[in-house]
Amino acid sequence: MKQVPEDKHKLSRKQQLETLRAHLAGNHAFAICRGKLGQDIGSIADNLIDEAFSPTNFLYRWDGFFGQVRVMTNLLAQLRRDGLNIAYRELSGALSDSDYLLPGETLPVEATRPITVLMLEPEKTITFLRWLLEAHPGELRKYLGWKDDQQNWQGDPPSQLTQKLYELFPALDELARKYRDGYPGTELSVAYRRTVAETFSFRPLKKGKVCNLVYTQWNDDIEHVDEIPFIYFFEAEQSKVLRRFSRQDQKRVATWQLQVPKTVERFCIGLHPENLRIARQRLYPMFHSRGASHGFAVTVIDRNPLKGKHPYPVTYNSSGEPGKYGMVFRPDW
Repeated sequence: MKQVPEDKHKLSRKQQLETLRAHLAGNHAFAICRGKLGQDIGSIADNLIDEAFSPTNFLYRWDGFFGQVRVMTNLLAQLRRDGLNIAYRELSGALSDSDYLLPGETLPVEATRPITVLMLEPEKTITFLRWLLEAHPGELRKYLGWKDDQQNWQGDPPSQLTQKLYELFPALDELARKYRDGYPGTELSVAYRRTVAETFSFRPLKKGKVCNLVYTQWNDDIEHVDEIPFIYFFEAEQSKVLRRFSRQDQKRVATWQLQVPKTVERFCIGLHPENLRIARQRLYPMFHSRGASHGFAVTVIDRNPLKGKHPYPVTYNSSGEPGKYGMVFRPDW
């Protein structure tokens, strides 16, 4: 393909998507080809044969369909030539997968279903998660030494985050001393269950799926993290989920509701900072919560974003800056 003028490469994501929308507005070829180019040639032939009322009509339909394919693949080639790689990937996805939604695209209510994501004791849980993602495992033991002899302590004290973790999870002090000779993890898992999970009745949670933190987001020296029930998700509206809890317990949970496509079955759940919510919701409204709680919004991700590419990965930012990270959870399917 011939060279692209340099300024073509400088189009922003927004400009590329606007260009793509202009190409697709009222595009008859796109309507015909959408979701079908991912099929093998035999399946396309079978579908056209089923629609045809004679062999001659089949050939007519065959030529007509591939005439529209020619139009769309030519558009793909133009986008690639012009360096509009974001627009190219979005169009390619929509042509290959009938369930693929273009940025900003929505579905009618009857094509969606409500899901509710729930977190117990959000202040404690978010502090716990932040510690896992930001702190060094050695901080658990360091805190004990610092607490026992602060007057003679040499060096920096444990981080404020570690001190807050011990403050919010009182059982952790005793448990960290009990398990201080082994790998860290058991004391954290037990402390979370005693302080958070076991203070709730199981009954309102039994219809929800437990979601565990996806592996690789925390230091692998810490054991048993994947056994901690950090969040739950329910196939129900937010109001119905909350009614299962007592009024007192409703104040101790955070919830987010999404309307996701019925075709999305298994997925991961991401938490990302609230300040990113509006921009992401505009691009992928069917996969993001409308509201935020305790500084976070929720996204549904159709695959694990820690493996492979995703237009908006919700992965941990290793810079460790507060509020600059996301967290990814996998439901217990």
